[in-house]
Amino acid sequence: MGLAPETGRRPARRRPASSLHLQKPLGTAMYAIVDDRGTQIKVEEGQELVIDYLDAAVGSELAFDRVLLVGNDQATQIGTPAVPGAKVTAEVVGVVQGPKLVVQKARRRKNMRRKNGHRQIFSKVRVKAISAG
Repeated sequence: MGLAPETGRRPARRRPASSLHLQKPLGTAMYAIVDDRGTQIKVEEGQELVIDYLDAAVGSELAFDRVLLVGNDQATQIGTPAVPGAKVTAEVVGVVQGPKLVVQKARRRKNMRRKNGHRQIFSKVRVKAISAG
């Protein structure tokens, strides 16, 4: 592979057409943007999410009623601020912990040192259905 004459650099490598693949057929990939207690999350059907902790039993259903946007590959509904009648249902899979955070405090010349650790608790949910309303 030689150098491109106009730039003096190698041309970008292109993937062969056989390695390009679509995850879902066009027109069926439904997605939504939901507002979960102040956090906006883009969700798709079947996706597993890690959200802020909810005191809910494993296997129970959740309903995200504040849906800001619903769409697929062909059409999109944008809410002002929420799409009326739209709803996302999810199932609680379990509880997970975030990464360990180490908090160190020290005051100079005072012989004061403190070391604390913290792991945040999150809920893991699986999106079951998205309805546009």
